[in-house]
Amino acid sequence: IDEVANAGFNAIRIPVTWRNFIVDNGNGTYTIRQEWLDRVKEVVGYAQNNDMYIIVNMHHDDKDWLDITKTGDEWDAIVEKYRQIWNQIATEFKDYDEKLLFEPFNEIRAQDKVTGSHNWTGNTTYWNLLDEMHSVFYETVRNSGGNNGKRYLVIQSFGGMRDGSQLYHIAEWIKERYAKGDDHLIGSMHWYPGMTTYRPYYDAILNRCKTMFVDEGIPMLIGETGVESFKSDAYSDENKANWGATVFGWFEEMGLKGIIWDDHGNFCNTYYDENGEIARRYPLYVAAIAEATAKDDIDSIKYGVYIDSSLKNKVADGKTYTLPASSQAGFV
Repeated sequence: IDEVANAGFNAIRIPVTWRNFIVDNGNGTYTIRQEWLDRVKEVVGYAQNNDMYIIVNMHHDDKDWLDITKTGDEWDAIVEKYRQIWNQIATEFKDYDEKLLFEPFNEIRAQDKVTGSHNWTGNTTYWNLLDEMHSVFYETVRNSGGNNGKRYLVIQSFGGMRDGSQLYHIAEWIKERYAKGDDHLIGSMHWYPGMTTYRPYYDAILNRCKTMFVDEGIPMLIGETGVESFKSDAYSDENKANWGATVFGWFEEMGLKGIIWDDHGNFCNTYYDENGEIARRYPLYVAAIAEATAKDDIDSIKYGVYIDSSLKNKVADGKTYTLPASSQAGFV
């Protein structure tokens, strides 16, 4: 996390798996192991020490007990467990300041546990269940005391997807709370544009985000972004820097904010070198994105990125490069 901050980033999303550390007390109640809460707080503290904005979520529990395909009593039990877990998380962090944000889950979708198939699109039934989960999360956090009454909450679309119906559903949910005076809510979706940065391919998605959220006064976060080919050597560091500057330039133009996903898998950027030191596989790419996310207040999460002409010539890890002219596409 120190290296992330040193690279110029001032925000970090910390995906947390809770499922392996939840104790079933056998009477319809559940408890998160304190040692795991302490570990999560320790990692959050690393980001705090770097004065970063931090998003903590419930990331992998949908692969286990958080199953949106359940119905009746089974679904009611899941919702109650979900409420209890978020109440414990929120209570544990209630005195943290506004730089800590909560996100209720990650890419909730309908999964067939037998075949492994995923329904990413959903339908009205699933979208309504998502609304229920958002409402339980919202009421639980807001009523848990401390600074949680005004903490920024990240509201994610079904499956993290970007289709019109999915985004409309969360936009309407957020607007209902805005109308009641709570504007500490941020819309979110996930989007991995390809290396082709031909703007017309992506206008529909960008315009959807702008008209449904930004134009309505709702901050919009691209909670995960990146290009899957980063693991291979198919593209040079300069290509990736060009991609980062271009895509984040689009975000800036439309009033959006993006967070790069780096899971040490297909989107890997950082690694340990032969000396056990953290190294950057694509330093120019890191420099381009860090420049695009360089702000020091809540607006860096809520509204947009800022890229100026200095990005055309940048020094990173001792290397100097000039971005191609095409990287300026979509800049204002």
